[in-house]
Amino acid sequence: MIPRSALPGSLDLPPPYLLEGVRTLLLAVPCAPDALQGTVARAFGWALPAAEVRALGAFALLALTDVSRASCALPTRGSERYREASWFLPVTCTEGGRTTVGFHVPALYPDSAVAVCLGREFFGLPKKPAHAIAFPEEPSPDDPARVEVLGAQVFDGSPWRVQPLLTVSAGSAPWLPSVLLPDLALDASLPLEEALSRFLSVPLYQRREVPTPDGAAAALRELVRCRATVLSLQGLQAGDPTSWTVTVESLASDPLHAMLGLAAGPLTPLAVARFTMDFRLGEGAVVASHRRSRVLVLGGGMGGLAAALALTDTPSRRERFEVTVLAQGHRLGGKGASWRNPDAGDRIEEHGIHVIFGFYHNFLRLLRGVFNEVRREPGKDFPATFEEAFSARWDLAFADGRHALPLRLARSAPGWGARPPGLADLKAVVGALVDKGSGVAAGLGHVLKGALSALLPDALHPESTLAEQLAEFVVVFARGILALAVDLTRSFDDLDPLDFRAWLRQHGASDALLEGPIVQVPYDAVFAYQGGDFTQPRLAAGLAVRGLLRLAIFYDEAVYHVMNAGMGECVFAPVYEVLKARGVRVELLRRVTSLELRGGRARRVRVQRQALLAPGVAEYQPLVRVGTTPCWTRKPDASQLAGLPAGANLYADSEHASAAEDEYIDGEHFDHVVCALPAPVTARVLTHDGVTELARISRIATVATVQVQTWHTRSTAQLGWVPGSLAVGGFRQPLNTFVVGDRLLAQEHFGPNPPAGLLYACGPWPAAWALDPSDAVARVQEETYARSQCLRFVVDELGVVLPRGRSAGLAALSRGAFWAPPATPDPLEFQYVRLNIDRSDRYVLALPGALVDRPRPTNPARPNLHFAGDWTRNGVDIPCMEGAVVSALQVAEHLTGEDLDLLATKDWI
Repeated sequence: MIPRSALPGSLDLPPPYLLEGVRTLLLAVPCAPDALQGTVARAFGWALPAAEVRALGAFALLALTDVSRASCALPTRGSERYREASWFLPVTCTEGGRTTVGFHVPALYPDSAVAVCLGREFFGLPKKPAHAIAFPEEPSPDDPARVEVLGAQVFDGSPWRVQPLLTVSAGSAPWLPSVLLPDLALDASLPLEEALSRFLSVPLYQRREVPTPDGAAAALRELVRCRATVLSLQGLQAGDPTSWTVTVESLASDPLHAMLGLAAGPLTPLAVARFTMDFRLGEGAVVASHRRSRVLVLGGGMGGLAAALALTDTPSRRERFEVTVLAQGHRLGGKGASWRNPDAGDRIEEHGIHVIFGFYHNFLRLLRGVFNEVRREPGKDFPATFEEAFSARWDLAFADGRHALPLRLARSAPGWGARPPGLADLKAVVGALVDKGSGVAAGLGHVLKGALSALLPDALHPESTLAEQLAEFVVVFARGILALAVDLTRSFDDLDPLDFRAWLRQHGASDALLEGPIVQVPYDAVFAYQGGDFTQPRLAAGLAVRGLLRLAIFYDEAVYHVMNAGMGECVFAPVYEVLKARGVRVELLRRVTSLELRGGRARRVRVQRQALLAPGVAEYQPLVRVGTTPCWTRKPDASQLAGLPAGANLYADSEHASAAEDEYIDGEHFDHVVCALPAPVTARVLTHDGVTELARISRIATVATVQVQTWHTRSTAQLGWVPGSLAVGGFRQPLNTFVVGDRLLAQEHFGPNPPAGLLYACGPWPAAWALDPSDAVARVQEETYARSQCLRFVVDELGVVLPRGRSAGLAALSRGAFWAPPATPDPLEFQYVRLNIDRSDRYVLALPGALVDRPRPTNPARPNLHFAGDWTRNGVDIPCMEGAVVSALQVAEHLTGEDLDLLATKDWI
């Protein structure tokens, strides 16, 4: 709780506010009850059930007042005169089992700056200055009462101007001989003046807010009640409602029609009265108080950003949580980041190959929501929609270094795989098959072998055994699933201590299958080589089985999706734009150096500022436009920064430049910490008092990876790429996986005679396993070595998948097949090689029996420290974007107490 006495200009007990000689015209204007209740709910919903406020009736009171004298002890002495137009909603307020009647004041328009300040500060009333108020003694069509404001009819970016807000006029004979006002439900047993005085002398309920420093949202919100007392009331006269007309203009800047549920056009009031009164607002009291829970997210990768998105996904959550993201460097994305290189044709440079598999149900739903929310215009911004950003694919290929087997899986309806069946459902199906005889698996294998051998026969080399291996794999896999499913006491978790190849061998896999590319692909997909050693492939069997079932069966529409620009542009730029629009503070250039846990709580976070902002720069702007695409930059924009060393690598473990240091304290700066740093970074910065669960984080194994991108003079199809396929897996080490990137060339700008083909390749890098990435000399040597070896590899080996690019009579790819800018001495110099060696870049391994080392995203033993990332034990457990998102959603479920409808749990396949 922020003490209100510590806030500038805030007082616990505001002084009485006296208004004398207040000439008043009061009109009861008909409104839609649902709209009135919606306005009240938006104003006070956060306070429920502490104070339940509900709209009473189907009208709002419009009061035009001419105040002869207003006086107050603070903030000024003396008095002043002003006019005001006010809307009052009769409400009931239930607190502590007791219900009282009062008024909620959604909008006031005084023509006095002092009145604006007094109302906003002391009583929480939402006063907005009126430009002018005309209030004649007898409003008529020729001389109506008028209120003008500075506003806009539409939000089109043009300057606001003075516009009419409302007018009130009366025809002939507007006043009644009788002073009955039955529509306001006054007490008939009292004299009318006293009844009206009592009706108006009730509490005013209003939400008061203290904004955050950037004005994005409220740091403190209170439900304030102050007593309104009519001291005297004279000259009461009732009007003939049918003679009066109220016209409220439709202004986007003052949406009174939507707020009050007003009908279009001139309105006839339900009741009209005029009188003069003396009026006092008494001391205020706080009925309910709320400060948003402050959540500090460490890390700008998918886990941290998904947590920030989930905690701010609805207006009510944005009122509950104040989210700050601290991210190292000048861009977001973590291992998924990509950027543009303006020195090389604005080419896209990636950390590695990124595809979005169809079983990433939560990730896909999240990104579709981001694109539905982000403010982009098709034709002017790219990508503007999810469909522009991602293309669905159903094809892939296996390769053994000599031959390739292309496959095409079936298309499913969008959303078909959104709720995959669980293991219990699978066991029921398998049980029915088992009842039909033990020959089911063998018969299934015979059918599959024939079907697969007939698939794209023209693409199969006569010597290739890949189709037979794939058929055998399906049979062995089915046999293993049968054995698991018929044993009702076992689950996929029971397979995790086994290596995947060992599990396959248990169910009859041949040596040829185990050593071939069909089985190699699952290992390659998750870089499953302990220590980066290709002689030690190790992959948890339960994780592999569950992942392959999801991949092949439970996908949403497509087996996988590819991005039509860099991942930074298709994922992290729109995510950043949405978070900023929601008021999330995204603090770039922040390197976490220490996260202290004591007594089960996160107590302190220490952070280095990698650079300071240049004079006159309020916030670092990380995105630039390349064509129509918002992109991340390769290097930080030095013009926005101060204290940044020239040539600094903001992501290298070998550099520790710090322009300043910040300290975040539990209870003072944060209430919860979501640690979304990579596992090796978390293990390095986290200190604790002997918590076993957290000590095991340092045992989570990771591997360095290498990414290669090559540009070609001809398209990959013209160079003889595997027909009908976009991706190839199971290739030779270390670059065991390839993806065609020709579609991305339209996003790059190489001038005349641009490249026509683009190929991505990646794999684990064993030589860097034991290297200390903080050793600057050693890392430069390793990066140089990796570049030379990878370029040699693509020359020697790419001829297998690009056979028409070979040198005459040779197996190696011709130098002429590689594209480079004119005057480049060797085209290989232009090709991109990246060694992911830093702790923040390493990939988490899924070793047999290693899940026990991963922490759960939440744990009651550490109530304010939570983890988000694909390295947590989250139910998906595969190191991938989906695992990161699911862990983040689990944290958000815990913090919000809401069911976020996760589409994957440990009980699902």
